[in-house]
Amino acid sequence: MTVRFALVGDDPRAVADRAGAWLRVARRMDGVAREVEAQVSAVAAAWPEGGAGAAALAEARRCADATAEVAHAHGLAAGILTGLVDPLERWRRQVVELEEAWQLLHRAELELAAAVRADLGDPHSRARIVQAERQLALVRARTGHPDTASVDTAYARLERHVREQVSDVARRLDRLTAQGSAPVPGTGAGRSGVSRLRTELGLLAAGARAQGRLAPQVARLVGSGVLPAEAAGWDAAAFATYVQAHPELAARLVARRPVAGADTGALVDPFVTGASVVSGGTVAPLVSLETFLATLGPAPQPTLTSVGDPGWPRRIAVRDAFEALSPSEQQLAALLWPGVVGNLSGAPFTARATANHVRVVAAVDEQRRRNAALTRDLLDAAAVGEQSGTGSGADWTEVGNNEKHLSQLQRLAADPTRQIVWFDNADDGSVVELHGRLTARTVGVGVLVPGTTAELGGHDTNARRSQSWVDAAQGSVAMVTWMGGDLPDDIPTDAPFRDYADRLAPALASFSHDLRQEIDHSAAAGTRVHGADGDRVGPALTVIGHSYGGAVVGTSEQYGLDADNVVHLESAGAGHDVANVDDLRPARCDTRRYAITSVHDPIRLVQGLPVQPLPDIGHGADPADLDRVERLTGDDAADGHELRFWEAHGGVLEQGADGWKNVLSVLTDAAPVRQQP
Repeated sequence: MTVRFALVGDDPRAVADRAGAWLRVARRMDGVAREVEAQVSAVAAAWPEGGAGAAALAEARRCADATAEVAHAHGLAAGILTGLVDPLERWRRQVVELEEAWQLLHRAELELAAAVRADLGDPHSRARIVQAERQLALVRARTGHPDTASVDTAYARLERHVREQVSDVARRLDRLTAQGSAPVPGTGAGRSGVSRLRTELGLLAAGARAQGRLAPQVARLVGSGVLPAEAAGWDAAAFATYVQAHPELAARLVARRPVAGADTGALVDPFVTGASVVSGGTVAPLVSLETFLATLGPAPQPTLTSVGDPGWPRRIAVRDAFEALSPSEQQLAALLWPGVVGNLSGAPFTARATANHVRVVAAVDEQRRRNAALTRDLLDAAAVGEQSGTGSGADWTEVGNNEKHLSQLQRLAADPTRQIVWFDNADDGSVVELHGRLTARTVGVGVLVPGTTAELGGHDTNARRSQSWVDAAQGSVAMVTWMGGDLPDDIPTDAPFRDYADRLAPALASFSHDLRQEIDHSAAAGTRVHGADGDRVGPALTVIGHSYGGAVVGTSEQYGLDADNVVHLESAGAGHDVANVDDLRPARCDTRRYAITSVHDPIRLVQGLPVQPLPDIGHGADPADLDRVERLTGDDAADGHELRFWEAHGGVLEQGADGWKNVLSVLTDAAPVRQQP
């Protein structure tokens, strides 16, 4: 259930905490004022005569008076805020009551409308209508509202009243700070603490508006010294800009974890039934977003025997929780808990991308230290004679790979517009990037799964390939480059084995459901597509496996991969245990499959190779030999010459090649060129 009404006003607990802090300042400054006043008498006694003595006495009195004014100003400010706490709590209770009323009325109205639509003129239908009308009447009597529109009006009236009251408090604080703009002698601070009060006022004014219901969490970080005082007035964009320039802060944010019960703002509904009212006629209880994230638990992964998508309840719960927030609050949540939100199944991709940019910024420094440690260890080993003077070639190759890894991280960190929706810097690194946008013009969404030797350090190569289809489709296609885990490092020692595909397949299947959810919650969901095989609503999801990536995709179909189309592109195989289409267990029964293999690609030598005595080697049947798989052309390069040997293996991905054009046709719902028998 999506929450209808946002809580109004600032968090009462945060306001009470701020009032208490100002009161403590007032008490401390009052003590200082008393001490200064005591010194005035001492100055008068010690320096009774002469112009210098008179000047010193006057200065001491001015300091005493100014310090007393600072104490008085903070005391008045604390009193103003304290007077706001009870009304804020009352207003929030009123919002909860309005939320309950709206949800009850909404459900009763929907039930009556459904009964009327299903009316067949028979006694049973009429009885259902009468029951629905009676239930609606009871709900109206209970809530005191005739319909949901009346509740909306009441909320708008309350929101306007709260805004006026909080604005009045802000004006009173402004007048208070304006009364003492002259500096306290020797301090540069206003007599009424103007600089401090204006900084604190950001919590109630610009900061609270920009940060919405997550302002208390930002205030907590300011109070603990994690963020500077001016962060109280930041919106999400200013917050992100600051984090990008401060990698040490990014690392601290990544390490943070939400704490259950730590806040009361940003209430969300943790239930995933889709019903507005649970049994007993009561509205499901709400929890704060931070508590929700803290108690969420790990995401269940699909297995070879699981039925459907085991992660859907949690995924829906997460989506509902985020959609209870405004877009700016979603971004702020991603910045506050990037280590949780970055790879969170069900979270909007915009939030995941924001969180993962913070994680990438933090990873740059981490990788730099890792590289320096490896180089230092190799040099130390060489110095003590444990290796030859230059170290082993393999070790120094790792140094080179790590430097490529670091360079890729630096490019990602420098560009916050890149949409990284999965990131992990462990080992060779893993990264998933969305290219393009999901709009009302989107007719197709593709996922490219690369093969052997793909790693984070070379991500941009595969990203450019995905982007080439986005550019060619001129806005009607979005692409994802998916490298959600470790792929084989080399052909002879890694690529023949199934274990990489077995580890990656469940993750790819799970991500396909995340992507489908993202499509369904985007403007693309209602796109009417007029394709080569007829009309449909919403873009088709196409998963493309290249080389070893084909084995990953084929194995993922056994874990419930959600795809309208599957394209095996120079594929290593359909999956280790796949001998025919019946061995696949995709999420959809109407998945269409295509195979593109250049006639001169050496991978043909191992496709479908029987390896029964070796249970961990091999990647199942040649996809082109499976029933109902359409073979498409992929022999020629963009300039028309025939692709041969290893050029053929990667050449099909180059823009304009036969294979590349056929993938574009599948993505855009055009007719691909089929291979002649």
